[in-house]
Amino acid sequence: MNQVMRASGLVVVVILWGMCGCDLPDRHDIALLRRPAVWEVEVSAPVIRDGDAGFARTQTPEPRSDVSSQNWQDWYLHCLESDEADSESLASQRKFVLGGVHMRADGKQVQLSERVLVRSSDIRTPGGLVRNADAQADLLLPNHTLCLNANKQTFWHDDEGHLERVECKVRQGPVESSKTILISEDSVRIEPTSGNGAKVKVLKKSGPLGGPLMVYRSLRANPLLAGQVRESAVFLPINESLAKLRLVGNPRALAKRMGADGVVVDSLNEALGAVSIEGSPPRYRFYWYDDDGVVQATQISDEGGFTYRCDEDQYQSLGQDFLTHRYPITVEIPGKPIAISEEGMFVKQLAVNVQLLPQASESTVVVDRPRLSAAPRQYVQVLDEQNQRVITAFRPVPAKRLAGRFETFEPESSQADLAATKILDFRSAAMRKVLGTTSSLRGLDQRDQAEQINRTIHSLLSFQNLSTGIRPASQIVQSTAADSTEHAIVLIAMLRANRIPARMAVGLRYLESGESSQSGASQEAVNRFGYHAWVVAEVDQEWLALDPTIGEPVGAECIALEINDLSKLNAGQFTDRFLGILRSVRLTVHAAVIGKR
Repeated sequence: MNQVMRASGLVVVVILWGMCGCDLPDRHDIALLRRPAVWEVEVSAPVIRDGDAGFARTQTPEPRSDVSSQNWQDWYLHCLESDEADSESLASQRKFVLGGVHMRADGKQVQLSERVLVRSSDIRTPGGLVRNADAQADLLLPNHTLCLNANKQTFWHDDEGHLERVECKVRQGPVESSKTILISEDSVRIEPTSGNGAKVKVLKKSGPLGGPLMVYRSLRANPLLAGQVRESAVFLPINESLAKLRLVGNPRALAKRMGADGVVVDSLNEALGAVSIEGSPPRYRFYWYDDDGVVQATQISDEGGFTYRCDEDQYQSLGQDFLTHRYPITVEIPGKPIAISEEGMFVKQLAVNVQLLPQASESTVVVDRPRLSAAPRQYVQVLDEQNQRVITAFRPVPAKRLAGRFETFEPESSQADLAATKILDFRSAAMRKVLGTTSSLRGLDQRDQAEQINRTIHSLLSFQNLSTGIRPASQIVQSTAADSTEHAIVLIAMLRANRIPARMAVGLRYLESGESSQSGASQEAVNRFGYHAWVVAEVDQEWLALDPTIGEPVGAECIALEINDLSKLNAGQFTDRFLGILRSVRLTVHAAVIGKR
C-alpha cells in the first residue's frame, strides 16, 4: 500500500457517506503520534498492495447469528484535534466536539442519526489563511459562523444482509429534504418525499448492494485479519450514488481512542476502506477497531479531526452544544455590544460595518453580488471600494435625513413579484381555503391588507426554528409549525393572491442572550445573530418589511443579506448561496441604539 499510495499521489480524504461524513476517515497524523506511521517503517506482516495474489480475498461475510453481532448501538463524537484537547480533561474538551453520530442495529434494520456544527473557521481563504493564525489574517476572514448539518437514515436488509430499502432525511442549515430509496433486483429508485421540487431518480444496477454501515456490520460479524480483503457494491443514499467498497486489513497500529478519563493511545486493529464511484478517483478512510470488531476511532488527516467511539453519557455531556443547537445558522459579530438589559427594551437602530472579502476559491456557489444592498428600513453607505456601512432602523428614516449619503430600497415591482410558482402555489385547494379567511379584508387599503395578512399567518402557524425550510405553501398551511422561511413563503403566496407584489428577504436576526446558542463561542465579547427570513411587499408605491413569525413589521435587529422574488428558487443551493454571501463579507457592529417600547 505504501508504494501504491506514493506512486499515485493519492490524498486521503473523507467520503460523505452521510451529510457530514461519519463513515470513512483516515490514519493518525504523524506529528500527533510523535512517531512514524506504520507505512513509514518496515513491518513483519505484509502490507496489502493492489494486484497481490498471495492474500486471502473474501466477499463481505454472512453476519453471525449471535445477538451481539445483530443487535448493537454505538455513539461517536467528531472532535477537533489540538494539543489543548489532548492535554485537558474530558469536561474541558467539550468545546472541541463538533458533532456526533448514534448508530443502532436491530437485526435487519440499522439506524443512523448524525448532527454536526460546520464552522466557517474551517474554511481557507484564497491566500491559504486560517482563522486565528495571526491578528492580521483574522481580519481577512469572515465572521465565525456555525451551520447545523444533520442526517437521519434507516436501512432495511433482507435475510442475506443485502440492502432493500432506505429512509433518508438530510438537513443543511435551514433546508431539510427527505427521500425514500427502494431497491429492486435491477434498479435503485429514489423518491423525494419533502415536496421541495426534487424529481424521482432511477439508477440501474446488477447484483446485491450493501449500505454505508457495511464496514461496521462487517467488522462486528467477523473482524478483518491483516492481509484480508473484502469487497462489496454499495449505495450511498445522500450522494445518491452506486459505488464499490474495498476493505483491506492492515497490521495492528497505535491509535487514539476515547476512554473513561480522556483520549489515550492504544494498539488496535486497522482497516483501510476505499470507495470508488464511477468517474471519480477512489477515496480512502482508516478504521481502528478492537478484537471484537468494534470501531474505536477514525480520522481525517487533512482536516485535523478525529471521530471517537464513546459511551452514551459522554455523548450527551460532551455533545450538548450540537445536540441542543436551535438555529440552522448562527453568526458571531464583534464590535459594540448590543445590550438589552431589561424586559421591554429593543433595538431601535443598528449600524454595522461591512468589509468586502475575496471569495474562497473552493466556494460551491458563486455570489454574483459582491456587496450588501439596501432593503426596507435598511440603508447602505459606501465608504470605499472595500467597505460599507449598513444602518437598520425600527422606523423608516426620512429621506432628508439621509441627504443622498445612503442607498435606499426603491426597485420597481414586476410580474415576477405577483407570479404563482410550484412553491408559491396560491391557486391550490389548500391555499384557497386559507385565503377564504382573508375575504373580509377586501375593503381595506393595501397597507392594511398586508399588515392584517401578516398577523393572520402569525396566528395560523407556530414558529419552529428547524422545520423543513422550503416546501410549497399548500403543504406548509397544513402543518402546525413552520420556520421563518416557511412563514415567509406562505405570506408571499397570500400577498400575491391579493395582488400585492412581494419578495423574500433572507438575512440575520440578533439573538438575545436567552435564545442565543453558545456553541463554539469565542473568548472575545460578540453579538450573536441567527438565520432569519421575512417578506418585503409593495403597497401604495412603498415597500414594507413584514415578519410573519412575530406578526409585526421587521425591526432593526434584522440585517438583510439578499432579497429574492423566488422566480428561480433552488432548494439544493439555497443554503450554499446564503453561506457564500456570509463568506464574502466581514461584519462588525459599529453602533446600537437600545430603547423602550
